[in-house]
Amino acid sequence: MDFRVLGNVEVSEASGAPVSLPGKRVRALLAVLLLDAGRTVPVSRIADALWEQPPITAVRQVQHCVSLLRKALQGSGTGLLTEASGYRLLTAPEDTVDVIVFEDLVARARRSMPDRPGEAVDLWRSALALWRGNALADVCHAELVHRAAYLDEQRVVATEECLAAQLELGRHREAIAELTSLTSGFPLRERPTELLIRALRACGRRIEALDVYQAFRGRLNEELGLDPGERLNRLHRELLRGDDTGGEVRTAAPVALPAMPAPAELPGDLASFTGRQPVLRELTKHVEDAGGTVAVVHGIAGCGKTTLAVRFAHSVADRFPDGALYVNLRAHGPSPALQPFAALSQLMRSLGVAPGLQPQDTDELAGRFRSTVAGRRLLILLDDAADAEQVLPLLPGTPGCLVLITSRAELPGLAGRTDALSVPLGPFEPWESVSLLRTFVDGGRLGDEATLRRVAGLCSGLPVALRLVGERLRRDRRLTTTVLATELAGPDRLDRLRLPGDPGIRSAFDASYRALPERLRSLWRILAVAPVETVNVHTAARLADWPEPQADAALERLATAHLLEVTDTGVYRFHVLLRMFAIERADVEDPVESREAAARRLLDWYVSRVDAAYQTLSPEFPPIRRPVERSRLFATKPAAMGWLHEESANLVECGRYAERRGLPHCWQLTVGMTNWWVSRGSRPDWVRSLGAVLAMAQRIGDREGQWRVNHGLGLAHYLAGNFVASRTHFRKAISLTQLLGRARDGLWSHSILAELELEHGRYADASHTLHRAIAMLPNNRRLPRLEATLHRNLGYLRLKTGRAAEALEPLRKANVLLSGISADVCRSYVELALGEAHQALGRPVLANRHLRQGLRLLENDHNRRLRGHAHLRLGAFLLEHGDPAEARTHLEVLLEQPELVNAEDVAEARKLLARSADPPG
Repeated sequence: MDFRVLGNVEVSEASGAPVSLPGKRVRALLAVLLLDAGRTVPVSRIADALWEQPPITAVRQVQHCVSLLRKALQGSGTGLLTEASGYRLLTAPEDTVDVIVFEDLVARARRSMPDRPGEAVDLWRSALALWRGNALADVCHAELVHRAAYLDEQRVVATEECLAAQLELGRHREAIAELTSLTSGFPLRERPTELLIRALRACGRRIEALDVYQAFRGRLNEELGLDPGERLNRLHRELLRGDDTGGEVRTAAPVALPAMPAPAELPGDLASFTGRQPVLRELTKHVEDAGGTVAVVHGIAGCGKTTLAVRFAHSVADRFPDGALYVNLRAHGPSPALQPFAALSQLMRSLGVAPGLQPQDTDELAGRFRSTVAGRRLLILLDDAADAEQVLPLLPGTPGCLVLITSRAELPGLAGRTDALSVPLGPFEPWESVSLLRTFVDGGRLGDEATLRRVAGLCSGLPVALRLVGERLRRDRRLTTTVLATELAGPDRLDRLRLPGDPGIRSAFDASYRALPERLRSLWRILAVAPVETVNVHTAARLADWPEPQADAALERLATAHLLEVTDTGVYRFHVLLRMFAIERADVEDPVESREAAARRLLDWYVSRVDAAYQTLSPEFPPIRRPVERSRLFATKPAAMGWLHEESANLVECGRYAERRGLPHCWQLTVGMTNWWVSRGSRPDWVRSLGAVLAMAQRIGDREGQWRVNHGLGLAHYLAGNFVASRTHFRKAISLTQLLGRARDGLWSHSILAELELEHGRYADASHTLHRAIAMLPNNRRLPRLEATLHRNLGYLRLKTGRAAEALEPLRKANVLLSGISADVCRSYVELALGEAHQALGRPVLANRHLRQGLRLLENDHNRRLRGHAHLRLGAFLLEHGDPAEARTHLEVLLEQPELVNAEDVAEARKLLARSADPPG
């Protein structure tokens, strides 16, 4: 399979047949992955390449595009790997990607030029023949514009070099036509004009050469107000003198370096260096594959970027015989950041060029630096970079050097203009943290393994914190890990992460914080004190009271600066220690009123969304807030449940925050999560949460909240099998609705209470509850699920009390109420009851039909308790009226995972199997 980006983005099979790529964004995705083939491309970079302004749903849309691309490349031998931070394309051999072939041919041509210019021309021609138009022509938008411009520039440079080589070989006449076309396409570019003048002069066409010069000079002056450069002016003077010798105007040689040892400026490596083996392997592979280029190691302050970069630089220094240079760019140091001119001057001095011989203009000095290092193999470590603009002037212009950059920011601007490898560096894994602590003190003083792991965990995997803790243990022989763990668990953890005379970890965080503009600092503080574990664009916008696009851009900038982490699901969270620091800053800089106002905005928004989910999942229950906001409902029940699950941890935290402050949001959030608690939550946690909320509602006299929470506690205890507590809370809920003058709002409490009383054989109580509830049903509004549930329970009551014939009428009424609506579980209950009634009346054919329909309605339901009960009822029927073997099959379903099925149903299944003619062995 062949991949092409030097023109339209295309893929073809080995036979030449084109492979269809579905849509422009899929082609753009393939282009991004091909340009970084073999390297992981972060999702953020992919989104920047696919959209001018990535939408809120960018992560999901990128995943969709990846799925489409995988399908298109299926069976091609090209793998597309999903990794933690993005995606990586594993292509077939490199000669199948035209841009890689082009770069290889150009590199070989340049190596051949000094000794074999004829071969060099052939190689350049082969490279240029790969082009089919402008690079990335059909996907060139957004971030890909920079990559396309870079590739197009390489094409022009290769063309110039090829034509210059032809002139070296004396092929002047055949080059003139191509040079004329090139100068027409690039009318303000000096190099093609210079080559054309040289070719014309060599062919004796001096007057035409002078005309070309005058035309170029006129264009340059008219459009830019500039004059031609010295090389072109010198060539012009030679023409005026009548010098038609055709002598070549050669490129200035690199600055000659004085005889001096190769620079060796790398800082010392740490003997205690620990872990990071996957990152070191990735960097090594990058150097081996690319022969030395640019790599950026970026991450949170204190994560060990410089330590890692120094370790790696020492490990590969022998591959760069011309020396190793080091510049601290001081983006986050106490002194001002190093400007590009000062950094360039330092590099030139390290290479032996005295300050007096250096140009005083930054751009000119950058050009001189590139000339000086051309053809040399140097390792350059640029430590603590602020942004791409600080780094770009310091990059060599020719291959052969390795530039290793460390930064607290991701430097996305660098990726668009170079082929830099981006290496995110996160906190240590737990084993790495423990391993680093062991390098500071002997095993006898480290205490037991659990305490050591606890100390490491309290440092949150941050190497700088671990080193500070390790140094404290080494210096103070009286300090134990047990005492240290107690200290670090206290409220002053950041104070403990420092040494005498050392500013500690707080200083590193403060430098990153001060580098932000005030609006981002303010948002960062608000996010830290918010009662949530993670944030997204919606919650950030409510906390800051900003439009969502503005909040989205701010979150991305904070993540790029590694002041927030991006999770696999695309939401943002704080590193534990960074959040502590941000809360400190909020305590100092933000009034309590502004923080509480931000939290209230967040609580209001969460309650509105929870209410929308609640109304979608339980449309017949009274809404949490009035008036009802129908426009905010979720499109589907799975969407509502999915949102509740994604936000469950945040909703619980917000509920606790509201409960501590006596706000009604606490019961509103807890009640709104009822469906999540029922299907996915922990029963004990649910009961504890409801208990705390009920106490708060009683304390402030909130009867609405008390009614809602008592109903929730009744349901929670019912599902937990606590009959007495469940009945008590349902009765309290019913009484509260009567006190509120809204007795009908308690109908669901009546319904579940009746079901509870039926299960425990309290038939008289169940009869009273049911008839009272049915009498309260509204005449002007249909509540089909509620009405059907009440009539189904009335049918069960008559069935349980030996009145099977009388049970049919309410059960059939329930079936009619449920027809035409999506209520498979409710219908299943009714069908099973009808089956039992017909069985009791001696109608096995009808009983069989209803029981099987009851089980069939639960095929797609995840509730094993319900399915188990349906299997039990059908199995019991078949033992008496059907095939005993099939009956045992249904009964044995309950024994496969008995802990997930109702215990009473399991016991009954065991009894039935024991009485069967052929019990299981």
